Amino acid sequence: MGDDAPPAFLSSQLRTLWDYCKQRFAQVTNPPIDPLRETHVMSLEVCLPQGIALPTPILTQAELEELLEASSPVHREPFSFPAKLGVPGRAALSLS
Repeated sequence: MGDDAPPAFLSSQLRTLWDYCKQRFAQVTNPPIDPLRETHVMSLEVCLPQGIALPTPILTQAELEELLEASSPVHREPFSFPAKLGVPGRAALSLS
């Protein structure tokens, strides 16, 4: 199952050059992090300037509007472009 031989550079025996290049991988695959069950070790809270703390990085439209009101003045930078113009439409927007 596992390789219990010491790494080539720690071995007292002669080892092939390949043994020095071998990478060891973890034998166990960890499950993905579950923030609901692991609240004691992780948090999704996002801290913003002016002492604003959001419980999650995902906002609804109403929460976004409330955040914009609390953080005013806010400068909005548009990053949309007419898709039917393709790349030239995007370039024209960035130049203006």
